[in-house]
This record gives sequence, C-alpha cells and structure tokens, in this order.
Amino acid sequence: TDDKVAICLLDTGVTAGHPLLKNAIELEHVQAVNSAWNTGDHQGHGTEMAGIALYYDLKTALMDREKLDVGHKLESVKILPPAGSNMPELYGAITEQAVALAEIANPSVNRVICMAVTSPEYNTFDGTPTSWSATVDGIMSGADEENVKRLFVISAGNVYPDELGKAGYPDANILHSVESPGQAWNAITVGAYSNNAEITDNDFTGYHPVAEPRDMSPYNSTSQIWQSKWPIKPDVLFDGGNMASNGEDYSECPDLSLLTTNYRPLLKMFSTIWGTSSATAQAAWFCAKLLTEYPDIWPETVRALM
Repeated sequence: TDDKVAICLLDTGVTAGHPLLKNAIELEHVQAVNSAWNTGDHQGHGTEMAGIALYYDLKTALMDREKLDVGHKLESVKILPPAGSNMPELYGAITEQAVALAEIANPSVNRVICMAVTSPEYNTFDGTPTSWSATVDGIMSGADEENVKRLFVISAGNVYPDELGKAGYPDANILHSVESPGQAWNAITVGAYSNNAEITDNDFTGYHPVAEPRDMSPYNSTSQIWQSKWPIKPDVLFDGGNMASNGEDYSECPDLSLLTTNYRPLLKMFSTIWGTSSATAQAAWFCAKLLTEYPDIWPETVRALM
C-alpha cells in the first residue's frame, strides 16, 4: 500500500496485468520513450526483472504461508524497441529521456532506477568511460541540474556459456570486462554470486553446477583487466544463479536460476532469470527496502549502506 518508494525499470516494458505484479503497478507509471513501441513487454526480460524487484526471492515468498508486506511500488519505462535496436549514439539520450518521463509522471516518490541493459559491443575494455556511462554519471550527480541526485543500479553484464567453454571458469570471468555503462563512477554496478548448486532436472543428467554455493557466479563480469586508476567494479554482488556443465558444454539451467514472473501469464505464470540481471533486480529491492525504512536519507547514503 506504500507509494512513497518505487523501483523504476528501464527495460523491455512490463506486463502490468500479471496477477503477482498488478497491485504494485499503476498504469500511468508504465511508459515508453517512443509511443510507437507500446508499453507492454515484447520480450519478457522486463517482467522477469519486475518479479525479482518486487519480491527479491519469489520462490521463498510463494512457499511462505505468512502475509507478505511489500514496501514499494514498480514503475516501467520501455527503452528497447520491439523490433530492431537503438542507435549506439542514442543510448545515453534514451536513458536520460526515460528517467525524465518517470520523474514527470511521479515526481514525489523516492525512486530507485534499475537498468539491466548493457552493451558489450560499444564498450571500452580498460575502464575508461563511454559516452553512455558518462551520461549515467551526469544523471546521478545532477551535474546539469539544480543538484538533483539519483539512485541508479546497473548490471555489470553477463559472461556467456560459449566463453566459459573456451576459457573455463573463472578465467572467462576475468577476461570479460564489465559492460557499458557499468563504468559509471556514481552508479551501483551489480555483479553476481551463486546461491544454487543442486540440479534435479532429468534433462540435465550428467551435468553439474559450475560454481560452489556463495562463489562468484559463472555469469559475472569483472574489472580485472581494467587500468588501476579506474573504479573496481562490480560494486556489489547479488544472486545471479549458476551455470551447468557436463565437462565440455556449458548451459543455463532452470534449477540453477531464480523463479520469477512471466510476461505472458495466460500461457505460463512463471519464468526464470539469471546472471547480473537477477542480481541487479535484487540490488534495487535492497535499495528500496532501505528507502522504505529511512525515507529521508540521501542516494549516496543508500549506496554507502548497501
């Protein structure tokens, strides 16, 4: 019932009518940077993020018979088109526009901006800023405004199964640089650790978890190859699930992923999510909990506490 704190998802949109999400979403706070894109989720990632951002651990929440108090709402601004892709030189401008839309629609809320959208292609590999990360730094610091500071959590970007097949774990994670705009000094760049290490799915007979519980997730990217003058990223780790391997092949595995909400609930109510995406959604939830408990603290204080 509390509408003083919100997590704003910058993603593929959200299925606002999902039974597990609809009470936390007001339709006027579901938007898109381009009105031609529609505001609904065309791909699934945004709704999957929403299930984690709202409940943190949906599987545990469903198994708990007690009443669950959720202290924040959700917002969504669609930043990815349903067909094609955005031009790289517009990444920063689209992010700025998305934040502005959210603030205009709901100006009085304590907001956590959550973006698990990164670019491995238009990236630097030594830690130097990109135009996108510089824009994020500007958004957070209020450099071009009246000292308006914001709280922004960004995913570090994922290592893919084929990379682990070539370099192994954890060498592939050392070689895979945090992706743009994760270089942003002021952003909370979120990486992933593994919590799950048990496979019961018969489709994965002969496979074993790659990482031990509480170790770095096989999906996690790092700043190991960055020059030392740039920040150490990621800043924090949350649950990003685990990968499965049979010794040669590496694969995502539902047993090793996090349960979440599906963007087509009439066909399937639940889905799974993994990597730095699920970790970033959990980080946003953590920030929202702090803002719910301490509504007058600064964004910098939330970051410091986490």
